Amino acid sequence: MELVVFDLDGTLLNRDSVISEYTRETLRLLDERDIAYTVATGRTLHGARAILEGHSFQLPQAYKNGVMIWHPDSKRISSGATLTPDELDNVVRACLGQGVTPFVFTL
Repeated sequence: MELVVFDLDGTLLNRDSVISEYTRETLRLLDERDIAYTVATGRTLHGARAILEGHSFQLPQAYKNGVMIWHPDSKRISSGATLTPDELDNVVRACLGQGVTPFVFTL
């Protein structure tokens, strides 16, 4: 095994949304065996940072179901599938024109 990619909710995190001692030990064993690991989640970076701080998540991480790739070493986003302001305006107008209330989420 070369790489383990964890989801957060219900996988890496327990019911209290924290990394349990058992999981901490598992991460330590992965480090010991030189098995790389990272996370891929539907959460935002902001929503996951506090949870992951203090753990050895050094590899790029996927957020918002892959919309954003975060590099913790350089603290940069390398991929972000985002809309331009004009594209966003067109989508919002199209939704409103059909009587649909749009839900807009930003990175």
